[in-house]
Amino acid sequence: MTEAATEAATERHQATVGPDAYRRLMGAFPTGVAVVTTLSGGTPYGFTCTSLCSVALDPPMLLVCVSDRGRTAGPIADSGRFAVNLLHHRARPAARLFAAGEGDRFARVRWAPAGADGLPMLTDDALAFAACRVTHTVPAGDHRVIFGAVTEVRFAVPEAAPGAGATKAPPATTPPLRQRRPPPRPRRSSTASAASRPGRRRRGSEPGRRGAPRAGPPCGPARGARSCPVYQWCCRRLSC
Repeated sequence: MTEAATEAATERHQATVGPDAYRRLMGAFPTGVAVVTTLSGGTPYGFTCTSLCSVALDPPMLLVCVSDRGRTAGPIADSGRFAVNLLHHRARPAARLFAAGEGDRFARVRWAPAGADGLPMLTDDALAFAACRVTHTVPAGDHRVIFGAVTEVRFAVPEAAPGAGATKAPPATTPPLRQRRPPPRPRRSSTASAASRPGRRRRGSEPGRRGAPRAGPPCGPARGARSCPVYQWCCRRLSC
């Protein structure tokens, strides 16, 4: 694409997309929130920043976008230093405070000088802190992109440090499965058992088998009738 075509596309873009629509677009993109601070002439400056990006790992470098209309761009350019305070999830009041145009921002939060340059660190609201040295600046519309080499990193919350508090989880133990016992089988009476098994008779019900009743009178001398009171009364009188 030629330079003329690029300028034409830029003009069409400026004519069709207004600042309100673009602000709504970027506001719908969830990002982390940081407060960029600096110190110039003994006075702290800072603003809420969502335009923060990691640039390089070796050497560590990041960038922030600063508005030319704000009060922090000039002090950063004068001192050549700035700090990035990454806010935790409970620091919403601090993010709103530094996003507003109030002049007593640092009087309403707790902060302390940190690092070799004594840059402002939000002690109650920062999850992590990075001190940076300005390497170069690129103008971009009504903002300027400031590249900074990271010279020092601090973690205000110990849990935020990489690997802090990381312990090896014990192996998961699965309790042994209990074997279910089968339900007890209902007991069946002998009569029901005999009736449910056709072709089988109760023991002693067939003549000639072991345990079958013998033929003959129910009592008598052969069955010990002398000791039977029925024999004494019945058989003697009837002579059976």
